[in-house]
Amino acid sequence: MWKLVICGDGGKSGSKVFYKLNDLENQTEAIITEGEIDALSFEVAGLINAVSVPDGGINPEVRQIQTKLDYLDNCSEYFKNMHRIYLATDSDAPGIRLREELARRLGKTRCWIVRYPDGCKDANDVLVKYGSNKLKECINNAELYPIEGIHYANDRRDELKDLYDNGFPNGAKTGYSNLDELITFYGSQLTVVTGILSHGKSNFMDQLMLKLAILHNWSWGIFSPENATIEIHLLRLCEILVGKPFLKDYNNRMTFEEMESARDFINDHTYFILPDNEEYRLERILEAASGLVLKHGIKGLIIDPWNTLEHQYGSDSETIYTGKVLNQLKYFARIHDIHLFLVAHPRKMARKKDSKLFEVPTLYDISGSANWFNIADNGMVIYRQFSEDFTESYPIVYVQKVKHKFIGKTGFAKFDFDVSCQRYIEKDRHNIKNELDAYIDICPGGYPSSWMNEWENKNDDDVGF
Repeated sequence: MWKLVICGDGGKSGSKVFYKLNDLENQTEAIITEGEIDALSFEVAGLINAVSVPDGGINPEVRQIQTKLDYLDNCSEYFKNMHRIYLATDSDAPGIRLREELARRLGKTRCWIVRYPDGCKDANDVLVKYGSNKLKECINNAELYPIEGIHYANDRRDELKDLYDNGFPNGAKTGYSNLDELITFYGSQLTVVTGILSHGKSNFMDQLMLKLAILHNWSWGIFSPENATIEIHLLRLCEILVGKPFLKDYNNRMTFEEMESARDFINDHTYFILPDNEEYRLERILEAASGLVLKHGIKGLIIDPWNTLEHQYGSDSETIYTGKVLNQLKYFARIHDIHLFLVAHPRKMARKKDSKLFEVPTLYDISGSANWFNIADNGMVIYRQFSEDFTESYPIVYVQKVKHKFIGKTGFAKFDFDVSCQRYIEKDRHNIKNELDAYIDICPGGYPSSWMNEWENKNDDDVGF
């Protein structure tokens, strides 16, 4: 009897899909392989629910992989009700990279890793050398993807070997040379961003989001209800992308064609999360973000700001509740391998002694105790440095925490701000030209001196480690 086989470069409207996709209909388990011959090898062994990706493994050196994985978007409906997904990719570096991305997109909690015998790179090798029964054993002995609970060193032997051979991959950079010296961006991270009201936190996050989208093809989910409408948010994003004003009556206004080009780029890289009934519970935001990971492979998520979420403390104190939620967000970032940015306002800030200027805030100034500093992987502060008469100002980005040394270090980077297009333009801090620098109160390590004094005066119980 003949049967229809949906090929890897076929599907509706010529869209790429999995090879043998129709064999997943009415199935609750799936086997994903790296090549058509491997999917057919499993079928020879009696496992017809095996499919193959259409484009093979992923080169570990390649950063822009979204278009290579379009088939996941085209086939997402087939995987919604899968209970188990066996990742039977090759055991080389491209196969491991593919396996990691498939697990991230499909959800690690239902993914199982298929290991092959020594000397076998893929399923076809096993079939040819050892036969069908041995190939079935590979499925029967598959290992649940390690996420939580007890882990063994041998569970990560492939990843550790890849790290030994190739070292840490480079983090995503913004293109701002001074800021890139301080911090780079990886998946599975939680970064807390704070700053005084109207000092430019949201605007800076928009620019960072677009920078990583342009330079590294990151796509994003963003929950930012403090923008009056999505249209107003889009206006700002268009201005940042084009570098020209959007509205009438401004000199050098962007053309309609430039606006459309910017809108198309934003549409391809940014997905706005905004529940229709304004029920801003964290669970709903994360549920939507999970869908974006599966459907669009987002690499970044911005929640801006914390105080717009509906917080349900129950019997917990604010400190305990905050700690629980921050750990929940770290876990979410880790299992989906995304970088999650959480923007939070500080408490009312004190002014500097004998000055109208505010102190530079820290993560400790956010309501909810030291958890904001202790739990976050990274911490950034956006501060607007004013002259004493408030007639001039410029932004400074403080990197106040970097958990891992391969990611970066603490310090600060200074910027200018172009009001006409809402762009941040990095200053050259090695050639100080602006007289406002005289007003900056900074210690050699890049921290505000008041923050260092506060740190030194903390008890061990306050620090939390």
